[in-house]
Amino acid sequence: MTTTLMPLVKQQFNQNGIPLAGGKLFVYLAGTTTKATSYTDSTGQTPNTNPVILDSNGQASVWLNPTVYYKFILSPSTDTDPPTNPFWTVDNVAAPAPVAVGNMTDEKGSGGTPGFAANVDFTPGTTTTLTLSQNYGSASNIWVSFDAAEQGADSFSIGGTNNETLTFNAPIPVGVNKVFVKGGTALTIGTPGNGTVTDATVAPGAAINSSKIAFLQGSVGSVSRTLQNKLQDFVSVKDFGAKGDGSTDDTAAIQAADTWAIAQTPPAQIYFPPGIYMASQLVVNINSNWIGAGRNSTTIRQIIGSNKDLIYGANSNLNWGSGTPANFPYNFTITGFSFDGNWNSGTGNTTGNGYSVWGDRCTLRDIFVKNCAGYGMRTEYLDSLVDYNQSWFESTFDDIRIDTTGLDGWFNNGPHDQQTLNVTILDAGQAANNSYAGFNFGPRFAGRLVSCHASSRQNSLRMRYSWYCGPGSVGEVTGGSQIEGAYTANLGLFSSEWIFDPSTRYYASFNGPNIYLGGQCNSNQIAGFLGAGGTPNGGSQVVPVGLQFSTTTGDVVSGNFINLTVGGSSYAASFTAQDSGSNDVQLNGYTSTGDGIAGTPNPTTRVRLNYAGGGPTRYLDTFNQLGQINIGANASATVTWPYPFPAPPIVQVTPASPSSVMSNPLWITNNTAGAVTIFNQGSLTVTAYVKAEYGI
Repeated sequence: MTTTLMPLVKQQFNQNGIPLAGGKLFVYLAGTTTKATSYTDSTGQTPNTNPVILDSNGQASVWLNPTVYYKFILSPSTDTDPPTNPFWTVDNVAAPAPVAVGNMTDEKGSGGTPGFAANVDFTPGTTTTLTLSQNYGSASNIWVSFDAAEQGADSFSIGGTNNETLTFNAPIPVGVNKVFVKGGTALTIGTPGNGTVTDATVAPGAAINSSKIAFLQGSVGSVSRTLQNKLQDFVSVKDFGAKGDGSTDDTAAIQAADTWAIAQTPPAQIYFPPGIYMASQLVVNINSNWIGAGRNSTTIRQIIGSNKDLIYGANSNLNWGSGTPANFPYNFTITGFSFDGNWNSGTGNTTGNGYSVWGDRCTLRDIFVKNCAGYGMRTEYLDSLVDYNQSWFESTFDDIRIDTTGLDGWFNNGPHDQQTLNVTILDAGQAANNSYAGFNFGPRFAGRLVSCHASSRQNSLRMRYSWYCGPGSVGEVTGGSQIEGAYTANLGLFSSEWIFDPSTRYYASFNGPNIYLGGQCNSNQIAGFLGAGGTPNGGSQVVPVGLQFSTTTGDVVSGNFINLTVGGSSYAASFTAQDSGSNDVQLNGYTSTGDGIAGTPNPTTRVRLNYAGGGPTRYLDTFNQLGQINIGANASATVTWPYPFPAPPIVQVTPASPSSVMSNPLWITNNTAGAVTIFNQGSLTVTAYVKAEYGI
C-alpha cells in the first residue's frame, strides 16, 4: 500500500512549551468513533498502536492511507481510552499523496508568482472559480485571502474530478488585485488546557517563563507555588552577572546584588556559589548578608593593582579612631568565604587589608583570610549613642583562619563585648621580622576569646608578640588557647583586668620570654602552662624566661594574680624594679636553673615556687622563709632574709643543738622586714632554725 505521513506538525508540545512525552494520539475514521489504522512507515505494512504513543520528544511516525478521511484526538499520557480529557480534536482530515507533509503550498498564477492576478487569472466581479495545481483533499486544507483579507472557510469549496477546482460562493469582488491561496495538510495544534500536562522535557533555549511553572515540595502540608517564587528563596550574585571564574572583574555585579538585597523588606541574603570571584574592593553595608559555599569553595580574590582593603566597611576610613562615628555598617553577616589579598610577598598588591570594617552587631563565621599586604583583619567599634541610642551589642567571630599577612594578623580594636571563637593566625608580620603581632588588641577591645591560637611557621619571619594586649584592652581567654612562636615575647600584656584561664598554653618563644608584663599592667589573672622555647631553623632550642616583669622605667606591674605551671624555662620568673607590688605569683614545675627566679620581687609581691631544676627540688615562699644560724656564747647573730618581707614578720626560733635543755633562752633583739637578730645569753654555742612568716 502506498501511504503518506500524517498531516500534522511532527512534534507535539504541552501548554508550557514542553514536548508531550507519552502523549496519546487517537486515530478514528472521520466523523465517527471507529478506530482507523495508521502505519509505522511508508510501506503501510506495520500498523501503529491505537492510540499512538508519542516518544520523549513528543513525536511519532504516523503514515496514512491517502484515500481515507480521518479524525485525530490528542490527549495527555494519563487519559483513558476512549479519551475523556483531550487537548484537541481535528476531524475530516485527508492526506493525499501528492501533498508534501507539513508543507503549505502557495498557488501561483500564470505569471509564476504566488497568487492569482486580477485581469490576468480572473475578472473581478465575474469570476467564481480558480483552477488549483493539485488535490488538497478538502476545503479545510485551503487558506484563501483577497489581497490581505482572509476569507472564511464557508465562502468557498473545492470539487472536480481531482478536487482541482476552487469555487467561490460569489464572484471575486471588484477591487481585489490578487487572490492568494495556500494549500496543505498541516494542522494547527492548540494549547493544552491548564493542568493537563503531567510529564515533559523542555528543549534547550526554550525560554519558558518560570512564573508559569508550578513547584510542589511534596511533603504533607506543602503548598504549590511558582518555580520563579521558589528560585527567589535564594538570590545568587550570578543573578546579577557575577562569573566566579577567577578572571572576570565581579566587583560591580556583587555590589549590585548587595544593593538590591539590603533594599528588600526584610533585607535579603545573597549567595555566592563555589568559584573564585575577582574584585578590587567590596563594601559591606548596613544589613549586608553574604553567604558563600564554604571557605574551601568560595573565594573572593583581590585584583592585582587594587592596593586597597578587599572587604571594606562603608565609611570605615572616616571612622577609625573617631569619637563621633557615623554611617557605619551594622547587623551584617558574612559566612563561608576565603578572602585572598593577592599580596604574594610584595609581587602582587602592596597595600590593603583583607577585612577592614568599623562597625558592630556583626557575625563572621567560617572565614579564611590570607595573603594580605596589610592586616589580615582590622575591626573597630566605639560604644556610643550613635547606634540608634542602643550603646551595647555583641558581635561574633567564629571559625576564622588568618594566614600570611604583612602587618598584624588581626588588629582588633572592637567591637566591644565580642565573642571570638576558634581563631587561628599563622605567619603574621611577614613584612618585617620582630615588628608585628598575631593578635593586636587595641583600647576599644573587650570580649571573650575561646580556643584562639597564633603562631609562626619554622622558617618564617617572627612576630614581635604572638598576642599583644595593648593599653585599655580587656579580655577573657579560655578554651585551650595557645600563644606561641614570637620573638620579643609570646604574650605582651600591657593592660589591666585580663583573665587567662588554666587551659592557656604559652610556648615556643624564639628569643624573649613567654610572658612579658609591661605598661600599666594591673589586676590581671594569668594562669596556664609555660612551655619550652622554639627551635630556630638550623639552631638550638631557645630556653626562655617564663615570666618577665617589665624592663622599662616607669611601667607599673601590680595587683596581678599569676598561677602557672612551668616547663623548660631558664628562669621561672624574672623580677625588676617595675614590680610595683601586691602581685601574687605561683609557679610550679621544672626549670633548667637551680633557682626559680631572677632579680628581687617587690616585698609586697608574694612568690611561691614548687619546682625541680638544676639543683635539688625546692619549695620557696617569699612570705614564709626559713633560715639556720649559729650563735656563739653570750653573743648575737643575724639572719638576713633572701627576699625582704613587706613588714617585720612573725619569727619562730627553734634550737637544734646542743641537745641538752637550755637554761638560758634565746632572745630576738631586733626584727625588721629584711633581717632578724637573735641573742644567746648562754655559755654554749647554739645552732637554731629560724622561721619567718608574714600575714599567715
